[in-house]
Amino acid sequence: MKKIVLGLVFILFNFNLTLGNVIINLIPSFIGYYFIMNACVILAEKTQNEHYLETRKMALLLFVINLFTFVLDLIGLSSVNPYFSAAIGILNLILSLVFLARLTQSITTTAQFNLDETWITKLRSLFRWIVVLDVLGFVMLIAPVIALMVLMVAIVFHVLYIIQINQLNQRLDPEYL
Repeated sequence: MKKIVLGLVFILFNFNLTLGNVIINLIPSFIGYYFIMNACVILAEKTQNEHYLETRKMALLLFVINLFTFVLDLIGLSSVNPYFSAAIGILNLILSLVFLARLTQSITTTAQFNLDETWITKLRSLFRWIVVLDVLGFVMLIAPVIALMVLMVAIVFHVLYIIQINQLNQRLDPEYL
């Protein structure tokens, strides 16, 4: 679970340094997906929960896409065609929300974690808010000021989601860490 928490931090905090046409992602998301892929393999073996293997597949796909966009940003090709960048952005948003849905399902259906219904409900509620706010933030890009406000609230829910997963991490048997 530690790798999942660390991976989510890498995915959430996305800081860029822009030098002309070159964008240097200081905390690449693909590293976060790599951590989560590895954690899912271990958790699938230890818990016999097949949902982790599906989550791993999504993490692998997002790893490849984010590595690809990282390289494009690094060599300055991401800004050449704005339609291509928008299409990659929409694809990444959709896939990352599907990934987060699978991760939420994997964790909440792991019998060995002995999760109470309140904890599960809170995690699922945080996930739903993330979906609504991320999609709304993307749609509202036509009004950048509103989009910025929506995305700031979305960041709060992402952080609360990570905190919720970290709380589980702190009370789990070391076998699952």
